[in-house]
Amino acid sequence: MPSVQALKVLTSSLSVLYVEDEALLRENMENSLKKLFKHVNAVRNGVEAWQAYRENSYDLVISDITMPQMDGIALTQHIKQTHPMQPIIIISGNNESDCLVTLINLGVDRFLNKPVNKEQLIDTLYSVCSSINNAKLALEYKKCLESSNAKLEKQLRILNTQVRKENIRSSNTKKEQAPFEAEQSYYLDINHEDVDELRELNDELDHDIILAFQNDKLTEDYVYALAERYREYGSILCRNPLFSPIGTAVQKLADAIVANMEIFLENISAFRDLLESFNFVMISLRKNVMEQEADDPYFYEPSILRDIELIQNLLTRTDTQTDIEFF
Repeated sequence: MPSVQALKVLTSSLSVLYVEDEALLRENMENSLKKLFKHVNAVRNGVEAWQAYRENSYDLVISDITMPQMDGIALTQHIKQTHPMQPIIIISGNNESDCLVTLINLGVDRFLNKPVNKEQLIDTLYSVCSSINNAKLALEYKKCLESSNAKLEKQLRILNTQVRKENIRSSNTKKEQAPFEAEQSYYLDINHEDVDELRELNDELDHDIILAFQNDKLTEDYVYALAERYREYGSILCRNPLFSPIGTAVQKLADAIVANMEIFLENISAFRDLLESFNFVMISLRKNVMEQEADDPYFYEPSILRDIELIQNLLTRTDTQTDIEFF
């Protein structure tokens, strides 16, 4: 039999709903459970238990069978209909054995016999709570994998989009720009409150783009909200003459998105890839030029302006390149 200390390792972070109509039994069991579990809610009958269950989340339910108003079988049926995987332990008397088959078919995890003794309680709780913790660990691992996969997929999409854009631009004449030389550091003139605002907008735009990936049918309200974020982004950049060309271009992009809303919504899968890549470059500008001093603060400008030009061309369908397609 496992020790109480070993059991507490499993139960110390868990919550339990305990249902018993006999006051003395309920009080004694509640005191025992409180020494093991993080949170214990002890109620008198199935009606109170069902109300508590709908209002809260419990790792484990322990219930008597025979109770007034709603018995343990009815309570189990209600719980399993909404949460089929909910762990449940049933406490039964000798005269209630005919109910056990029904409860087994409902998916009850374990049974305790009345009167419950210490060894039986510890052994049963250890078995059930081990399964609960294993399930939690498996779920956390799954979420971790999904998060890692989502990040890798996003990076791959950005890389693929950048490659496609570079292929499109390869035949274009690149704008020549003289090396950046300055008598004093541009970094001293940056308003870091503006940078904080840009950081928040980058996060909001990332959220907007994630929403686009999750939903191919977006509304006009979504487009207006997206354009407004870009308009605000451009306005902040225009406060600094160094970034004013980018800011002006971003504001024009916002206007183009609204003006060509129908095309944008019809080809959302194409534009969300482009905007995700564009947002990635804008984040790089903020992090590498505005949040820290860069040798060449103009480094990202040609790329950003070409990105905006490409998106606008796709929006207005004015690009004459025959190999440009919505992708």
